[in-house]
Amino acid sequence: MRRPVLLQLAAQRALLWMVFIHLTLGNLPRFIPSGIRNTNALLTEPVLYLITIIYLSANLRRLKLPGENSVIIVITLMSALYGTFLLGLNLNFVAYSIRFVMMLLTCAATGHALYCAFQADIYRALRAYVVYPIVGSTVIGWILYFVFPKAEMLYMALRLMGIEFAGDPHIRRLISSYFDPNLYCAILGLPLIISISSYKRYHDTKSALLIVFILVSALFTVSRSGIASLILILGIYGSIRLFTIRLNRAAIIGSVAAAVAVVASYPLYSTAFDRMVSRFGTNMSTDASSLNRIYQAESAFKLINAHPLFGVGYNYVQAVDIDHYSYDQSLLSLIAMLGFVGGLIFFSLHFLFAFRSLSSLTRLNAILSAKGDDLVLLLTIYILVSVVFASLFNNLLFYQFWYIPVFVAIFYFYYAFTFEYEKTSEGK
Repeated sequence: MRRPVLLQLAAQRALLWMVFIHLTLGNLPRFIPSGIRNTNALLTEPVLYLITIIYLSANLRRLKLPGENSVIIVITLMSALYGTFLLGLNLNFVAYSIRFVMMLLTCAATGHALYCAFQADIYRALRAYVVYPIVGSTVIGWILYFVFPKAEMLYMALRLMGIEFAGDPHIRRLISSYFDPNLYCAILGLPLIISISSYKRYHDTKSALLIVFILVSALFTVSRSGIASLILILGIYGSIRLFTIRLNRAAIIGSVAAAVAVVASYPLYSTAFDRMVSRFGTNMSTDASSLNRIYQAESAFKLINAHPLFGVGYNYVQAVDIDHYSYDQSLLSLIAMLGFVGGLIFFSLHFLFAFRSLSSLTRLNAILSAKGDDLVLLLTIYILVSVVFASLFNNLLFYQFWYIPVFVAIFYFYYAFTFEYEKTSEGK
C-alpha cells in the first residue's frame, strides 16, 4: 500500500476516534490542568483541530468544501477583522473566530471520513459517530447524577484536588458530560430522531431501547426548554404521520405495552416528573433564569441598535458589553456579532447548505432504493425547532456539542450523495 494511502487511512481513523472522544467526554477534559492561568481549557479541542488539519492535508484532492461553507469562513474572518478595526485587537476574541472556522472544517472533514469508512451505510455511520457519543455523554451524566446529586458537591471535590471549575449549582438534574442540562436536553433530540427513523425502517430492538433511554434521560434533565423542544419535535412529526400510518396488530400491541410500562414504572421517575411539572408552572416574572434571559435580550437589542448593519465583529460582544461574551439567544448573538447584513448572509448560507444536503439525502435514498425512511423529515423538523424555538432560550446554535454532531451528519449526507452519484454516473 502506498504511503499517501496509509496516511489517509491513519488520519481518517484518528479523526473519527477523536470526534467520538470529544463528543463523549464533553467538558470533562476541562478538569485537566492546562497550565493556562484562570481558564479551564478544553484540551481535546486543539487535538481534534490538529488532526483535522492533518486529515485535510492528506485529502486535498478528494475533499472539496461546498461553496456556501467557503463563504461562511470568509465572513467569519472578515467579521473578526472588522471587530479589530472597530474596537482594537483582542487575541482572545480573534481566536474564537479561528476556533469557529476550525469547527466548521472539522465537521466537513469528519463527514468526508464517515463516507470513506461507511460508504452509504447511513444508519451505521450515524449511530457510530453521532448517536453513541451523545449516549456515552449521557451515561457519564447518570454516573454524576448518582455520585454527585448536587453539582456543587462535584465542584467541591474538584477544588479539593486543586482544580478550580465554575459551574451552575444544579440539584438532582441530569447534566451529562456537557454540564448544562438545558443545552444537553436540546442535543438529545438528534440521537432521538435518528433512532426513531431507524426503528421505523428496521423495527430493531436496539433503536427501540435507545428511544426509551433517551426519553427517560431527557425527563431527568428537568429542562423546560429542552423538554418542550422534544415535545414539539415529536408533536409535529406525529401530526404529519398521523394520517399516513397503517395500524396493524403488532403496532397496537406495542403501543398498549409501552403505555402500560410508562404507567407501571411511574414510581421510578415520579420525583423528576413532579419537578418538571413544577418548573413548567413557575411564574416567569419571578424566575431567576427567565429574568436573566430578558435582561440579556435587552442588552442585545441595545448593542444591535448601536451597530445594526455589521455588528461589532465575531465574538467581540464583550468588548462593548462587559457583562456578556455572548447572549443566550443564538440569533440575537449572531446579529449582535455580524449585524443584520452579515448575520443574514451567515445564517442563510448555513440554512441553504443544510437543506441542500437533506435534499441530497432524499436523492441518495432514491439511488439506493431505500423506502420507508423518515430521516429527512425528522432532521428538518429538528433543525427548524432548534433554530426557531430552542435557540431562543440557550445559545444552542453556536454550542460545539450541538453544532459538530448536526453538521457532521449534514456533511456526511452531502459527500455520500456526491460520491454515490458519481458511482452511478460512471456505471451508466
